[in-house]
Amino acid sequence: MSHLDEGTLHALLDGELEVTEVKEIQAHLGSCTSCGSRLREVKEFLGESDRLVAAVQFPGSHSHPGAAAQATAAPPAPRRREINRELSSYDGPPPPLLLPDNPDAGQFHWRWLGGLRWVALVALAVGAGYIANEFRRGDDTQSALETRELAPIASAPQDAVVSPE
Repeated sequence: MSHLDEGTLHALLDGELEVTEVKEIQAHLGSCTSCGSRLREVKEFLGESDRLVAAVQFPGSHSHPGAAAQATAAPPAPRRREINRELSSYDGPPPPLLLPDNPDAGQFHWRWLGGLRWVALVALAVGAGYIANEFRRGDDTQSALETRELAPIASAPQDAVVSPE
């Protein structure tokens, strides 16, 4: 088994994997020290994030200053399992899906316009070359027509046999 990525480690800690996958991952963690150390780092990161979320005081909350010190001193137990149970027992309509605005939409628009500028530049260069070529050929065509008018028309040779039909 290859090394575990961040998504797999977070899914393992959140309890989102099947039992067979958990067994395979646990067997891999027993044999791979680098993945075991990464799992410990992820656990520490999640623990620290839980402590920070518990320590946040929102404006307008009427908690005393000692509450933040108590929250950092004794971190709350992770509530991920409880949240999953609450969601599985929810029978109401599905919540609305809120999608964030795409911050790259403007960049895509400008990138598209940049490509269009290059296409216009190439079309302009090809068109200018074509027009210049036509002007050059136009002069040659005029001189060729003038020489035809000045040259005598060659008649049929004297010894040619002309059929009466």
